[in-house]
Formats: sequence, structure tokens, C-alpha cells
Amino acid sequence: MAVQLPNGALVAIAAGYGTAVDMTALSNANPAVATTDTQAFSAGDILEVTSGWSRLTNKVVRVGASPTTTSCKLDGIDSTLTSIYPASGGVGSLRPVTSFT
Repeated sequence: MAVQLPNGALVAIAAGYGTAVDMTALSNANPAVATTDTQAFSAGDILEVTSGWSRLTNKVVRVGASPTTTSCKLDGIDSTLTSIYPASGGVGSLRPVTSFT
């Protein structure tokens, strides 16, 4: 279930999470591409991000089209500005959201 606010924002609260997967790299790209040792995500999956980049930590993102066995695009994340997103500084983890309240 989700609530739509008057400004058009849609709010949903995660009720369940899967096991976090460590990122081995996070690119400075638009959209950012996360690399892992083992990838278990599909296009459209919703993930909570923990990152060395403080502006990305605790963000909820959708997996973009065509994820591979070891990488996925993070839709809506533009990390090309290296003054905010320093190269090689974004690694952390991805935790899938499995259900919503």
C-alpha cells in the first residue's frame, strides 16, 4: 500500500528486507552502475542503498533494465559529479525490499 501526497509524491514503507549484498564498485555514471560479486537482482527490483557517498546512503532505488550477473543500473541516480561523488568512494551494500506496508 502507498499514500499519494498533494505534491505528487508517493510514499511507501518497507516491511521486509532480503539479505544485503556487498558492492565491490559503484560507477560515476548516469545512471550509476553497482557491481557485486554475486548478483541476485532483476530489473524493477527495489533496493535500499548503503554507500560511502553520504548523499546516496539510505536511498531507495529501482534496478534498471538489463542487469547482468554481477552489475545493475540504479535508476534515477546520477553520480557523474565527482565533487559530490568521489571516484571509488561509493562502495557499500544493496538490500532488496521484499514487502511494503
